[in-house]
Amino acid sequence: MSNKDFEFKIERGWHSTVIIYPHLGIVIKVFKEGLAKNAEKEYNFLNILYRKGLNVPKPYALIIDKKKPIIIREYIDGLHLREFLNYATIDELRNVLYHLINLIYNLDLEQVFLDELSRATKNIIISKSLKPYIIDFERATLSKRSNVTQFLSYLYKLAISDSPVSLKIKKILDLSKLSEASAHYKKHKDFKVILECFKE
Repeated sequence: MSNKDFEFKIERGWHSTVIIYPHLGIVIKVFKEGLAKNAEKEYNFLNILYRKGLNVPKPYALIIDKKKPIIIREYIDGLHLREFLNYATIDELRNVLYHLINLIYNLDLEQVFLDELSRATKNIIISKSLKPYIIDFERATLSKRSNVTQFLSYLYKLAISDSPVSLKIKKILDLSKLSEASAHYKKHKDFKVILECFKE
């Protein structure tokens, strides 16, 4: 191993500090004192969803230390969704949104609710091969609430905003169908109506 393998960057959040080793392909997430249950919950969600074949980082280890509980997981190399929205072509964005909404629908099927998809936070990464990943389950809960409608609400707000991304989304999604489809999905969990919002 070279010194380059051990190059890292640090990101700090409310509940944890994340140390990223891109060349080693791992992330070490160190939770604040007293948050062992949060670490255990996140690790369990990652484990279950990864085993089911969903695009989440592979969890490698959970170290329960009362002072500093730690998760070691796979590093996903790519852009946060917010950055990707700015740089993507229409075709790239259409492809990613289609697969991302499918991924989020699978979270609904598993009844894993994120409560963070009404805004593009740092928990969605688009890999270099244009695969969407959800990386952070620190605040996830078991619930029948809808991730899909939450994310569609975010896309709708972006589409009607003054953002440069607005035009891209309008070319991909039929906004006239989106609100009704979202309401129908929330009531019946009929995913087909969501896919019908995509323009040809």
